[in-house]
Amino acid sequence: MTAILLGILGLTCLLILADGVLRNRPYELPFLAAATTAAFAVPQLIGLYRSPLHPVSDVALNKTLVMVCLCIVMLRFGWRRGCAGAPVAA
Repeated sequence: MTAILLGILGLTCLLILADGVLRNRPYELPFLAAATTAAFAVPQLIGLYRSPLHPVSDVALNKTLVMVCLCIVMLRFGWRRGCAGAPVAA
């Protein structure tokens, strides 16, 4: 299950990065968040998954991977939807 979740996270980051490059918007928040996650969090999570010295429970790692995936996907959905129609209270 952990390997599948790692694959889902990697694929999610890759799709968001590809979308940012294809739409020529590499400086928007979803692209930068996916790049940071792919560059820093994914290698750390892979290391935790394969570490023989400091084993982490699969349940804890799975919960972490699900939460990271949800955060990246919801950031993307929120960015695409925008808040242009929301009134600002002063």
